[in-house]
Formats: sequence, structure tokens, C-alpha cells
Amino acid sequence: MHYLNFSKSIILLILLNFIVPQISYTQTGWYWQNPYPQGNELKAVQMDGFAGWAVGVLGTVMETTNQGNDWQYYGNSKRCNP
Repeated sequence: MHYLNFSKSIILLILLNFIVPQISYTQTGWYWQNPYPQGNELKAVQMDGFAGWAVGVLGTVMETTNQGNDWQYYGNSKRCNP
């Protein structure tokens, strides 16, 4: 009798091993959330009243016009304009 319960437990664990990962990896609707709007390292931030600019690696440029509440992301520029 004790052997039967052990067998059922093993079978249940094996089934859960195949079912649970399928459930957890079927999520949809993923989007970039944090850090938003970009994930590159910022090197400098300059604020002047309500306006501000941030620059970072890979040519990341961002601008704010409301003290940093919202940021406009200008993307990554790989060009160098002297």
C-alpha cells in the first residue's frame, strides 16, 4: 500500500514537470517596461529649468521638457558628427 502512494507521487511529479513549464512560458503581450524608454547606460544628464537632456552609450540621446516626468527618446546614433 505504501509503495502505491509513492508510485502515484512520482508519476504526479513527472507530469507536473512537463505541464508547469508549458504554462509558465506561454505568456503573451510582453513589452519593454523597465527601464523605459531605453536600457542603455546614461553617462550625463543636464537640466535647465523644465528642459533637460541625457546622453549615454551607443549614442543614446533623450530630452525632457517637463522636469523629467516624460522623456523623448531619439534612439541610438552610430554616426559621429564633429
